[in-house]
Formats: sequence, structure tokens, C-alpha cells
Amino acid sequence: MTDQTAPGSLRVASPVDDADRRTIAELGAGRLEALETLYDRYRAMAFAIALRITADATLAEDVVQDAFLGVWRHADRYVEGRGSVKTWLLSIVHHRAIDAVRRRKPAVELPDPVPGDGEALASVAVVVAIVLAGSLRRPGAGRPVPAV
Repeated sequence: MTDQTAPGSLRVASPVDDADRRTIAELGAGRLEALETLYDRYRAMAFAIALRITADATLAEDVVQDAFLGVWRHADRYVEGRGSVKTWLLSIVHHRAIDAVRRRKPAVELPDPVPGDGEALASVAVVVAIVLAGSLRRPGAGRPVPAV
């Protein structure tokens, strides 16, 4: 049970790898039972990875569900020579968890501005914009004047 995965390297395929490849082939054929088999085999590992990245059990569950749905929809994208089904599946979970963390809104809300401060800040911003626009038009503007 050796697989020639790359020139000069041998990878030993386990019985689980063989079963996973058959399961992915069944997924590609549209068999829902194959997804259940894959889910039963890897749900704990997938959840552990998602939970470690997201630090939120509910979000981790959503990530795992989304990852397995992606595997169901795109089973044909698995390339045997690039790694095992386990590695492929868990990398999908990893990337989806990172994406979920990036999409999550910040945990700390910024305070609302004090009424009246917005007008002063807007005035300062307008002055700064005018000064910068003027300095961009004049050559040498904004540079320090050499001491004589």
C-alpha cells in the first residue's frame, strides 16, 4: 500500500485513506450516506480545530457545518496526489474558521462620540485637507526651510 505521490518520495496509504478515497468518490456520485460517514469519522477533529481558532463553540459548529457542506458540494475538487482526504477536509475547516474570525465584528464597541465634538472634528479635518491640498500644488511646500 504505497503511493508514489511525488518523484522520489513514498507515502504509505493506510486503510483509512483508502476508505476515505472511496467515500469521496461516493460523495462525487451524490450519495448522502458518504457525507454522513465522513462526518462521523472527522467531526470531532474538525470541531476541535474550529474551536481552537474561533474560541467560540457556536461559531465553531457553524464553521464545521459550512466546511462539510463545502465538501459535499465540491467533492470533485479533491486531488488524491496532493494529500489525504483527512488533510484536505481539515484544511478546509481551518481556512473557513480563519475566514469566520475575520468576518466577525469586533468584540469591543467604540463609544459614541460626544455630541458637539463632531462639528469641531469636521472643521479640523476640513482645514487639514485644505492645507494638504495647497501644499501638494506648490513645489517645495511642506518642506522645512533651511536655516541661514
